[in-house]
Amino acid sequence: MKENLDFGNFYQTNNQFELNTSITYPHGQETLNQMLFHPNKLELATTGNDGFVKVWTFVQENPITKRVSHWRCLSGHTHRSYSSSALCYYKLSTSENINLCCSFEHLVAVWIDTINDLNEEFRYEYSRCFAHSDRKNPVEHVIYNCDKILVCHKTLVNLWNCLNGQFIKSFSWHVHAFAKDPRSSFIALFDKSFFHFYSFSDGKCHSRKGSLFRRVTAAAYIPNDKPSSFVPLQHSRLIFYIPQEVRFFFVYFLFSIHKSVADPGNFEGRGT
Repeated sequence: MKENLDFGNFYQTNNQFELNTSITYPHGQETLNQMLFHPNKLELATTGNDGFVKVWTFVQENPITKRVSHWRCLSGHTHRSYSSSALCYYKLSTSENINLCCSFEHLVAVWIDTINDLNEEFRYEYSRCFAHSDRKNPVEHVIYNCDKILVCHKTLVNLWNCLNGQFIKSFSWHVHAFAKDPRSSFIALFDKSFFHFYSFSDGKCHSRKGSLFRRVTAAAYIPNDKPSSFVPLQHSRLIFYIPQEVRFFFVYFLFSIHKSVADPGNFEGRGT
């Protein structure tokens, strides 16, 4: 990573970005492992190899005092001096407070924002830590939905209950790309040559195998023009990207749940 983390304004008139603000050396060792914006206010969380998760707030310019717009670091949190990586903001069904979740190698620590006011700066307090037995492989992804958290390692995925902190179950997956549907409880996960539709609400998982899935590097959901009869894609369509193909694939109907998971057939998609 270069020394600056740059933020830009996008202008639709010319389809170009213009530099707005920068953060110089957000973390030591010139690293930036991940960054994530707060879902409700102009707040930013970043992680790096310096062992900290840092929380930043945006300060507006003030022509009277000649203050320029900038990002101010409100605080830094650490856990056992481990490198910080995966980030996740989430809200429990039993509370209006926003939680900040961050992985530190094989651990996942949670802080609760005790100030439930969008106009006030955060005040995070340490809540709990989810510890995982795989100490050799750090956490790569942290995904939340329906009061549950999915923690992805290189060789294992663990599911936890965020309300009581209890472990639920594990999956022998290596997730290299995923997308969470903002309109449902489904999440799409790419695990080597497998593709999984997992539902946080009922725990059901529909899987499909295909050599194409191994090369997927990114995925996202987009709204459906009309509802689909296939429940995992009822509200949104799924797109995924394969660098070698230099195009996106739209998934309309990925598989039939009546067919064997080992059958690579019945895949329908379209490249753009």
